[in-house]
Amino acid sequence: MKDLRTNNHKLRRVTRLLQIIQEIRANPRQELGDLLRRLSISRTQFYKDRKALCQLGFHFSYKKGRGFTIVEDRLSPSGDLTLSERIILMFALRSLSTTGDGHLVAAALSLAKKLVGDIPDPLRNQIVSEFDRVVIRGSFGCRPEVLSTLEKAVVSRERIFLHYNHPEKAKEIYDVEPYHLYFLRRALYLYAFSYKDKDYRTFRVSRISKVVLTGIGFTSRPDIRFHEKLSNAFSAFLGEKREKVSVHFGPAVRPYIEEVCWHHSQKIIPFEDGSILFQVEVAEPREVMWWAFQWGANAEILEPDWLREKALRTAYKMLKKYGGKQHRLLESGESISK
Repeated sequence: MKDLRTNNHKLRRVTRLLQIIQEIRANPRQELGDLLRRLSISRTQFYKDRKALCQLGFHFSYKKGRGFTIVEDRLSPSGDLTLSERIILMFALRSLSTTGDGHLVAAALSLAKKLVGDIPDPLRNQIVSEFDRVVIRGSFGCRPEVLSTLEKAVVSRERIFLHYNHPEKAKEIYDVEPYHLYFLRRALYLYAFSYKDKDYRTFRVSRISKVVLTGIGFTSRPDIRFHEKLSNAFSAFLGEKREKVSVHFGPAVRPYIEEVCWHHSQKIIPFEDGSILFQVEVAEPREVMWWAFQWGANAEILEPDWLREKALRTAYKMLKKYGGKQHRLLESGESISK
């Protein structure tokens, strides 16, 4: 038992050290307090871990208002990898992007091109070009030059102009302070403060046609609360407030609901007839309704009342699209394919 506790302690320590490395590499401009809250560790523990990382070859400094600066990083594995291994790792990101969400994919994407950084041209340019075509444009639907400019602006804290293509209205130009690039449901987003909206909002990167650097720096606002809002998202919509949503699922789809963690707040209550009650607290309840619709008649929105009403109206509109004749045939049990 003692050995098991010791091994678990070592595993948690290694995991924590790797998380610190990933956070500093991916978001060096963050404040120390934000990092401590995100990793749920004390300031004392952080400085102990900092000393351990320095001994391992990952040395960094910190200055309030400017964030972290990596002084030495000997933990990069690329020097021990063959050319074929580096290419395999780079293009494996396409598979990762179809299943993974969050900062793991974002960090991996930002580090991918470093794997071929010391390969001589023209081979290096050919590999990077193909990576842009297959992974960045193919998997995320965005232009490589847009993504690279956004990454630069986020790291340097520089205001930018976004040329944004809305799905349902004309193109608009936004003057924004870019804070975070992140993934949700296999899509890449930018979290930024918009001067036009006078508030924080998210932009889907695939809809950004052009990014213009202004050369104007900015200081991080104290009310960003990005990670709190991100934890409230069910799919793509972030928000500070959460609302409870309850969905009743029939026995036929119960295994598919139970085998996946759809949201960190989810609760599943089983019933004797094999059905379940699925409950979550999220920023945008409509995302839960859209998700539940994929299960057809095996899903029923129960609350909140306004969402149940919206689901009912949507279902009625869907029924009308198939016409009254098909509806009568369906109720009589006859074929409706004629």
